[in-house]
Amino acid sequence: MINESDLDAWEYYNSKTLNDYQSEALRTKAYPDDKRIIYPVGLLTEEAGEVAGKLNKYHRDGTWDRDGMIKEMGDVMWALAALASDLNVSLEEVADRNIKKLRDRQKRGKIAGSGDNR
Repeated sequence: MINESDLDAWEYYNSKTLNDYQSEALRTKAYPDDKRIIYPVGLLTEEAGEVAGKLNKYHRDGTWDRDGMIKEMGDVMWALAALASDLNVSLEEVADRNIKKLRDRQKRGKIAGSGDNR
């Protein structure tokens, strides 16, 4: 069921872009410049592990924590936004390049499999 906070979030994000998110998220950046790149990569790994942990708890205990998983996914997004910023690239560019790569692979029948250059 949709509640008041869902509507508030929708109003905020309905007109926002990934770049808007990146700018807003980086206002909370608290790591020093000498930890650029390395800190968000470590955090990205950690937070992705927490997403996986939520899934493991479901398989182990049968407890599904959708809200917890969404919160952890948000932490993954924050780390990705920070990493992109440290690499001087926007989240929109990252997303655009990824979609182009996936469409190209799909067009060539190479969407399945492994390897960067398929």
